[in-house]
Amino acid sequence: MLFTVWSEAKFAFPFFDQIPDVNWDSRVEEYIPKVLATIDVESYYEVLMEFAAVLNDGHTGVNPPWCPFKPNFDYPHFEVEMIENKFIITRVGETTY
Repeated sequence: MLFTVWSEAKFAFPFFDQIPDVNWDSRVEEYIPKVLATIDVESYYEVLMEFAAVLNDGHTGVNPPWCPFKPNFDYPHFEVEMIENKFIITRVGETTY
């Protein structure tokens, strides 16, 4: 998948002229050992996201399969109501951890 991200950006990314300090071909070679060193899917996608972030573009990125929440991450349970055209948190529950 590293080379999929690389090739898609190489084909479609329009702003390489705005990041002259980034040699995209060399950068992918730097990331091969990082990808090979990953031990699980989570770390694999973290490396891919880091690689895409090199482009410093808000429209280019890698979305992991668990998007938007990482597995086993805790987040508070809450309820939201719309009151006077505003979203208001009306109740917060306990978290698992």
